[in-house]
This record gives sequence, C-alpha cells and structure tokens, in this order.
Amino acid sequence: MHDSKSNKMRFQRMNNKLSEKQEFDESSGDFEKDDQNLNNQTVHDCSDMLTLEGLRRTYNSCSNCGVSWYDDHVSLDCSECGGYAMCRPCPTCNGQCGSMWRRDVKASHVNKHAQWHGTCSLSCQSQNLLKTMSEDKNANFTDSYHRLSQNRMHEAHIL
Repeated sequence: MHDSKSNKMRFQRMNNKLSEKQEFDESSGDFEKDDQNLNNQTVHDCSDMLTLEGLRRTYNSCSNCGVSWYDDHVSLDCSECGGYAMCRPCPTCNGQCGSMWRRDVKASHVNKHAQWHGTCSLSCQSQNLLKTMSEDKNANFTDSYHRLSQNRMHEAHIL
C-alpha cells in the first residue's frame, strides 16, 4: 500500500506540475494574444490618425471647390482660388514688376475670395500709369508703354 500511496502522491505532484505548466502556457498565450491585439489596435489607430502632411494639405486646399493649392492645383472659375495656387505675379501691375505675392490662406478661406500678401516693386507713379493705361481704352498704347519704360529706367538709376 505504501507503494500505491507513494505512486498516488507522485501522480498528484506530476499532475500539479503539469497543471502549473499548463497555466503558465495559457498565461503566456494570453499575453501573446494581448500583444497581438494591441499591435492590431495600434495599426488600426494609426490609420485613423491625421498626419501633419494631411493637415497641411487640407488647410492649403480650397474650401469652395476642393482643389489642393499645396499641390499647385487651381480652378479658374473659383473665386476662392482666384486662378492661382500659393503664389502669383503681382496683381497691382499684372506682374510687370517681377515680384511674386503669396496667398493669405486664412483670409482666402474666411472671405471665400482669393487674398494675397506682397508689395509691388514699381513706384507709385508707374503703378498709376499702368492703372490709367488699363482704364483708358482709347489711350495710345505705344506712347503709354514708352512712358512706363522711361519711368522704370529712371527708377533703376535712382536705386
């Protein structure tokens, strides 16, 4: 009997060790599953996150027609786009001065009309002459252009 009692105790110890091992394995498996679920959740969460690049593209896009000024796209018939993306030639002199103006994105969105920041490089006198030329349809274009060229040369000598 002693032998059977000893066998019974040995069996219980083996059983206990197996059960402990099984609990450990199950526990490890749960951790692995938890890690895998966490990784899947992280990947899922990352796909829902808006990147800095995405925010920039959204902000620098027309809220009226949806084109991306950031990617140099424009709509010619949209007042918020104004026919240009992020930069445009000087609107004061229609690019005669060579300076580029930058879009005021916030003001363009708020006003639903293209807004620009920049300074015309031409003198006030030359700007007025250009304005007069564009307003006076009967003006002699060659004469006006010649006066404008003389004003620009005079500005160059002063500088």
